[in-house]
Amino acid sequence: MNCHGGVNPFIDGVGEDPASPDADIVPSLTEHGGGKMDRAVPPSAGKPKGSPQTDCNDCHNNMARKIPSGAKSRWAMAPVFLHFLGKDAPTLCQQIKDFSRKCDHGICGPWPDAKAVLDHFTRDEGKDNFTGTAFKGDRGLDRTMYPESEVPTQPPSHITAAGLVKLVKDWIATTGGEFKGDKSCGCEPAHYAIRYSTSTEVNIESIHHTSAMEPVDIPITFKDDGSYTGNGTGVYKAGGTAAGCTEQSSLNVAFNVSGQATETSEKQSMRIDLVYPSPMAYTMSAECDGESGGADTNIPAMNMKASFNMKGEVEEKIDKEESAMAGIVSKLQVKIVKVPEPAQ
Repeated sequence: MNCHGGVNPFIDGVGEDPASPDADIVPSLTEHGGGKMDRAVPPSAGKPKGSPQTDCNDCHNNMARKIPSGAKSRWAMAPVFLHFLGKDAPTLCQQIKDFSRKCDHGICGPWPDAKAVLDHFTRDEGKDNFTGTAFKGDRGLDRTMYPESEVPTQPPSHITAAGLVKLVKDWIATTGGEFKGDKSCGCEPAHYAIRYSTSTEVNIESIHHTSAMEPVDIPITFKDDGSYTGNGTGVYKAGGTAAGCTEQSSLNVAFNVSGQATETSEKQSMRIDLVYPSPMAYTMSAECDGESGGADTNIPAMNMKASFNMKGEVEEKIDKEESAMAGIVSKLQVKIVKVPEPAQ
């Protein structure tokens, strides 16, 4: 309420400031105990010298001291883009991740830094100690001006400092001890699948035959260690002619996928192992010299396995084309896709 939105000290009472359309003005959910303050005027505003300015430390001058230096902390308001109130969990998650990029001499890397987030919640990264002040519950007020009999100390009742730090540690642990991917990674429920398709075309003298399986999505589920598994089914549809005969068939196939995904600031990879674990239902009809017939049978499970090494990015794909012999061309595609949440 005090650090990340909820109190606007530049208005009387609660609600919005009708007099100013400025982007830094936010509704006040709780009345500022010290009443309406003069708004600070930035140097770039071109205001004359002596324009009204507010120093929050006139009253909030008893903050928890910096860790580990022990130096005095100074009260300030968080910028609006870092406010917490009114935002759902995914939005806050992305906000914190996006603001936590590791920087060195003003150059910030592409990877959010989980250690910086933990340090912020623990001791405000050695800067002004707002975390310690929040759990003291006294708003950093000068008690000679605002004795406790007038403004009671009110530490958070629903969580302790240690409890908050544990939540942060638990969050970081869910992604292997460090933040990964872009700012939304790990903040929004996401579901992925391996999309697999294949075809074989035969053209040898009078034999013309095509077998193809349209793209099938095999949903995958990740474990905490980056390993994953998934199951899916597909249908090969085939047809062709040979020596005046025609044939049509279908083959129902079950797939298992498994593998290991690794994503750190140093390495990103994903191995995919695709196997055919179950018997396959085969249906065929044929016509030759005016005679027709068909068959329905189960083909035993085959010990077939295909492995693919990828980086592990959404929409990444592998296309392969092979020709085992003249007149036979086989193609396949393996693709990593993001899919909607499964129906409950």
